[in-house]
Amino acid sequence: MPGCGTGFIDAVAIEEGNVPYGLRRHIGCNHIRAYEYFTESINSMCPFMAIECASWEAYWIGNCWECGTDWSKCNRMGAHADSYLNYTVPVEPHKTMYLMTGDKSPFCRFHMRVTLYMSLTPQARNHGGDIGIFHIVFHGALGESERIQLNPEEIFMEPGNEYTYIIGVPDLGHLEFAILEWNYITAFYNPLAWRLLSPPSVYVNRIHIDSIEMQERYEFCGFDLPFKSGQARRLQWQPVCPEKLPNPGASFLGSIINFEVENTINSNIDSLNSGLNSLGNGQLFNNFASSASSGLQAARELMQSTSRRMGLGEPNIRKKQRIIGKTRRERPRRDL
Repeated sequence: MPGCGTGFIDAVAIEEGNVPYGLRRHIGCNHIRAYEYFTESINSMCPFMAIECASWEAYWIGNCWECGTDWSKCNRMGAHADSYLNYTVPVEPHKTMYLMTGDKSPFCRFHMRVTLYMSLTPQARNHGGDIGIFHIVFHGALGESERIQLNPEEIFMEPGNEYTYIIGVPDLGHLEFAILEWNYITAFYNPLAWRLLSPPSVYVNRIHIDSIEMQERYEFCGFDLPFKSGQARRLQWQPVCPEKLPNPGASFLGSIINFEVENTINSNIDSLNSGLNSLGNGQLFNNFASSASSGLQAARELMQSTSRRMGLGEPNIRKKQRIIGKTRRERPRRDL
């Protein structure tokens, strides 16, 4: 249980210097938590909500979040557990549920699902990802949370990715802002993770918060600004955060895959039209124009197919009425 596993001296301090009780807490802290949780649940406004999930790992990363229309996938722990009973025969006789508690009284915690949206702006992509850990502090109308570590271990934060975590916070009321901090962590034995030419940093687009007990949602805007290692930034609550996603054709990868399809093809076709029309008549030019037009059409279809496979969407290619290699009516020849 959170708060257990402390040393003997700490256990005695919790029991206000009582050595026998401190020894009991040091040995059987997990068992003592059972009646402490139940006693707190009697008059607590916090519901001690538990969520059904197949495993702790799935619960921790936010895969189990819905309570269902009848709230059959959630239940309260403690003195008011019967308030969620519907008095029907359950389909599954036994269910596994998880909840979060604090390390000291008051133990009850509200669930918060935190989703970090990393930026995908040109600046973020040019800089690339970095390895580190995020910490966050929530400030609400009723107080503030402790400094919470989001990812339990350092991970590579890649531009454009999303990272979801479940955390527990006390009753803070309406959330007003959050303090987000990122710390760069690297291993000296891994040269691929070193930052030599630029300071380590990550770019955050926004943070999305869901509360299952309060049924509320929050957006804290990062505005695609960089977070340098050890720098704490205040993110204010906003109804909606702007999403600044780059044009795929403007990036290096987009240039390789998409070839700036619209501009390139249209420019080449326009140039070909102008050149062939100025050259005049002749079957040779007509044949050449027909072959060139077929080739450009095949290139256009290839670009569209490549874009669809890469998930970039259909290129917005202008459809024009083109006249290639128009010939003039030949005059009858005169015999000399």
